[in-house]
Amino acid sequence: GAYDQQRKKQQSFTPQLRVTSPLAAMEPIIRRSAAEDMEEIISLLSEAFGDERQQIIDLVQGLLAVMSSLSLVAVIREENEKEDTIVGHVMFSPVDIEPQDTVQHDQLESKKSVSSPPTGTPKCYILAPLGVLPKCQKQGVGKSLIQRGMELLSKEYDADAVFVYGDPGYYSKSGFRSDSHNVQAPFPLSYPVEAWQAFELSSGALSRNGEKLAGTMQCLEPLMKAELW
Repeated sequence: GAYDQQRKKQQSFTPQLRVTSPLAAMEPIIRRSAAEDMEEIISLLSEAFGDERQQIIDLVQGLLAVMSSLSLVAVIREENEKEDTIVGHVMFSPVDIEPQDTVQHDQLESKKSVSSPPTGTPKCYILAPLGVLPKCQKQGVGKSLIQRGMELLSKEYDADAVFVYGDPGYYSKSGFRSDSHNVQAPFPLSYPVEAWQAFELSSGALSRNGEKLAGTMQCLEPLMKAELW
């Protein structure tokens, strides 16, 4: 899996002295990304994801080609600087939830887009990927990106729920829970099921008649690769 460096770091944590960076001490502004941000976003992803950088860069570029995806950056401006510095980036893309017995992986692999959800089906998104410059991590940048993204999804995209595949110790701080749903990921998970989490933007969105909504998720084509899961 390659969704976020938080999950990767949990596997091999080494205590380190925190180095205070001028960038890390500043409050970031969260805004939508623009076409001219792409070079800086790629540079950020390269630093944040290391050996997985190309896989994540390809993923972001693929998701950015879809109009219904939401791409946000965290930016700061140092004193005496004329331009902003991008210190964090996050993407949210639409997904479908289909009854488990009607989904075939060969159909999922070839599908180019996600359709509008059927009547009665919640409108859902997935958070992937999330990256923060190493020198600005553990400063609340990622949490600010997540919070702003979910605000926009609720208010402007009419989204009902957001899914994420990542470190539960990290994402639970933003309200994500693994026991809030019964939706299967598109591919077998390489990390424990606790990493497959959701957050309801609309209360009860992932329940039907008192039971958790069951089904299998279908993502946009760039996310339909087993190695990402």
